[in-house]
Amino acid sequence: MSNGDQQCTTAKPTTPKGPVHLTLRDVNEDTTYEVVVQARNASGYGPPSNIMNVRTPVIEPSDACDKKTDTIFVVDRSSISESGYENIRSFILGVAKHLRIGVKNYRREVIGQGAVVTFSDEGKKIVSLKDSRTPGRFAKAVRSMPGPLSNRSTRAGKIHRGLELSYRQVAVVGEGLRAHDDSVHKVVVVITNGDQTPEKNGYVYVGDAVKAFFKRGIDVIAIGVDLETQKAIDQLNDMVRIPANAFLVNHHSNLSRAMKTIASRVCPETKICGSPRDDCHRFATCFDTAPGEYKCICRDGYSGDGKECAEKRCDLDIGFLIDSSASMRDCNYEKEKKLVKHIAEQMQVATNKSRASVILFSNTAAMYKKFNAFEELHEFKMLVDELPMVGGATYLDKALELAASKMFTVSNGMRDSTVPKLLFVLTDGAQAGRSMSNPLPEIVSLLHEKNIRVIVIGAGEADEQQLSQLVQASADLVMVQRFEDATNDLTTFAENMCSVGRCSHMERVVPVRIDGCVSSKPVKIGTCMGKCVTGPNFQLTDGIFKMDCQTCRPGRTAIKTVVLTCPGNRKRSFAIKEATLCVCEKCPWKKKLL
Repeated sequence: MSNGDQQCTTAKPTTPKGPVHLTLRDVNEDTTYEVVVQARNASGYGPPSNIMNVRTPVIEPSDACDKKTDTIFVVDRSSISESGYENIRSFILGVAKHLRIGVKNYRREVIGQGAVVTFSDEGKKIVSLKDSRTPGRFAKAVRSMPGPLSNRSTRAGKIHRGLELSYRQVAVVGEGLRAHDDSVHKVVVVITNGDQTPEKNGYVYVGDAVKAFFKRGIDVIAIGVDLETQKAIDQLNDMVRIPANAFLVNHHSNLSRAMKTIASRVCPETKICGSPRDDCHRFATCFDTAPGEYKCICRDGYSGDGKECAEKRCDLDIGFLIDSSASMRDCNYEKEKKLVKHIAEQMQVATNKSRASVILFSNTAAMYKKFNAFEELHEFKMLVDELPMVGGATYLDKALELAASKMFTVSNGMRDSTVPKLLFVLTDGAQAGRSMSNPLPEIVSLLHEKNIRVIVIGAGEADEQQLSQLVQASADLVMVQRFEDATNDLTTFAENMCSVGRCSHMERVVPVRIDGCVSSKPVKIGTCMGKCVTGPNFQLTDGIFKMDCQTCRPGRTAIKTVVLTCPGNRKRSFAIKEATLCVCEKCPWKKKLL
């Protein structure tokens, strides 16, 4: 090109001969970016000399998990702001980094797998466990998952929808769940912003919906953010096996503060389940609950403390007298109904098992449904949820009379005398003094004559002296400050009633003979009866079968003095031992099945 007397040339940018160092700011970890490289000189930029795909590294925290985990996040999209939802995204990504989702160990095994399900009116799968095995895919799915719903008509937190989809379409082997690998800690993490939204045509309560996961050996952690009602908090607690797995966070921005604590619940530093220290029964599931801590839970259909599990088989006709008088207001009524549902669950109300019928009482008494009206437990629970709060005075006599005359009859679905009968009476007050038809002891005797065992739960200011007249044994009267305080006692009661051949304490009336001396009449002696579940158990750690042998024996004894008649009509005192507590203990010998 000519410029008068001067010769000009077009300056071309030069390609660098050495390596180019790039500094990337404000980018996401574990993400691929397309980088266009252009050289520049005094004349400006030249044409692209190179196009590169650059993947940003994962910066793992120093305390990243080295245990294998399968984690399913179930996230509420309703009733939340954009900024709050962005905090949830950041929280999930932070936990995923701790769990090393998509990262492989030296054996080329994936350490962490993650899935996400969102819910509002319906559940929606965002990413599956098997898809998360591809590095970066989980993080990308979380960043791009649909945001919160702004339409008020669709802002319903149907937690059960998210849990149901997770159970049916995510927590399955076909979608990547490592169900048969006991070394994998499997957890569902529920993040919710409010209480469960009911459905007119029936729905599964969240406390029941999570039980399907427990049966598969999957634990549940529940996080409630900015919960405004006690009902929402109660539902949060009902979703977890142990209280430590329920977390209350007062704002979405504070999720990050709870991140490490929650991550440590998913990935305990010291994993006991599946290790030689795992002493859970073969019919129990082991859950790592914290570093060095674990809990054994008997599987569905079995009862016990997890170290000992016996088959549970209930087949009874069970009546409930539920107090709906004015004193039950201020949440007491809901707590009373919750206890009724717990009893029904523990007593296995369902087809071909126990049957149940209900009487609601206050000024009057009314019966709801026959014994044979319920095919499934959730149908009975739905009825209890719908029972109205009536108000008025407490006329327990009317409820007892109705139970004796109408409830426990063949026309109401009651079965024959071979099926045991129970009547649970729940109240927090005392019989109204006016117009009592007959004294309570006289009315309840009609039930006792039919071999109906009456169990009374009195809460708060209930009249203990009055209620004690309804039972035949002091153990059948449960007095508590709050209805929920009776939960453990009634769980134990159900286990003793329903466990097949369970090792248990009982009193027997037998004649006593010692050194030629005999009792003038039979003596009541505490003894142990029943059996402990025994069988071979495959030990994953050493690859052999071991006999899980246990025997039913006294765990505690007491000295009882008896007076016997000896030859010559002489009276003589003897000190004998009787059992006061029975336990299943390991057999003194060990046998291995090779």
